[in-house]
Amino acid sequence: MRLLALLAGLVLLGAACSSDDSDDGSTESSPDTTLDQTAVDEATDDATGDGAQGTPSEIYADPANWLCRPGVTGDACDLDLDATLVHPDGSTEPEPFEAAVDPPVDCFYVYPTISTDSGANSDRMADAPEIAIAANQAARFAEVCNVYAPIYRQIPLGALFSRLSSESDGTADDETDEETNSGSEESPSDIAYGDVRDAFMHYLAEDNDGRPFVLIGHSQGAGQLGRLIAEEIDPNDAIRSQMLSAMLIGGAVAVSGQDAYENVPACAAPTDTGCVISYASFYAGEPPPEDSLFGHLRGAAEGRAICTNPADPADPGALPLQSYFQAGHSEDAPDVDTPYIHYDGLLTGDCQADDSFDWLEIAIAPGVSPELPTDLGGRITPQWGSHLSDVNFAQGDLIELVRAQSSAG
Repeated sequence: MRLLALLAGLVLLGAACSSDDSDDGSTESSPDTTLDQTAVDEATDDATGDGAQGTPSEIYADPANWLCRPGVTGDACDLDLDATLVHPDGSTEPEPFEAAVDPPVDCFYVYPTISTDSGANSDRMADAPEIAIAANQAARFAEVCNVYAPIYRQIPLGALFSRLSSESDGTADDETDEETNSGSEESPSDIAYGDVRDAFMHYLAEDNDGRPFVLIGHSQGAGQLGRLIAEEIDPNDAIRSQMLSAMLIGGAVAVSGQDAYENVPACAAPTDTGCVISYASFYAGEPPPEDSLFGHLRGAAEGRAICTNPADPADPGALPLQSYFQAGHSEDAPDVDTPYIHYDGLLTGDCQADDSFDWLEIAIAPGVSPELPTDLGGRITPQWGSHLSDVNFAQGDLIELVRAQSSAG
């Protein structure tokens, strides 16, 4: 029953932000990958080799294998992102969304575990959950950057929770991650990572044109990008010089020790570049339990996990957050006529630590209107904290960090 609850919670996170309904009342389940060929040709012609060298990919040359990329009409990031700004006193005002015109920065996004496919790995077909999570977590970054989001053969929900269940009951063994998918000799983790690496290298070769980039990943997506940094960016001066930051949310990144990056530190100020932003969120009064999945380095790794306060990496204390949620996200959400709600300082984020864990404590800010929601959800079980809402809690702050880093870089 717990597994079913976990699956349902994660699928609802994606389904809640599925594509706009069509005129006949049906829901679109896949993106329109109609290319703006002029935009693609211009990007190709501009690829002068001034930036880090990548490798073109036959797979990711096809726009159907991207959830989001510039020049594609009707993809997962091409939707109505208008919001209603809700102030701490409960007053509201409209906040029309404005995508940046020709931004100088790119954002490369890798989504969390969301696929409902069977087997050890998902396919590369974008189903409603993948489309929805990109719309909910990545699309708004178009305010400050060009958004690239590949579809990858991730470890899907069923396989992930089967593995976690085996770990918790002690039946997992050394072969757990070596189970193959469809006769492949690669492990499921290697298959997923191979796609992410292939997409990123294609992006560098064909799309980047020397621009600075930000990596954005949540949960499994953060883990895939963490490996990408370790293997391809940390040891490579050329690629690393273009990375403004890596936002590895809901996944543990070592502050120091054997698993820390040699050349990529934690961001310590809003204008720091070439650094990592990472946190795992838990509500005030609900700290990580002893068997928490987040807030610490897993496996044999030793050391502490990075906790970045997204409101200001230089200040770990309780700071007001800029949160974005879908309209109707909870029963006591304000009644608005926009698809999204922007809470200005309803929540605070505060980096906390105990003997074992480091986490971002989420609390309702003092003095806010009693008419505003007092709980924004995101839980599954205590071991998960408020994992499902990690990005939503501070999405506005993460966007502002990209803006600050872009100006500094």
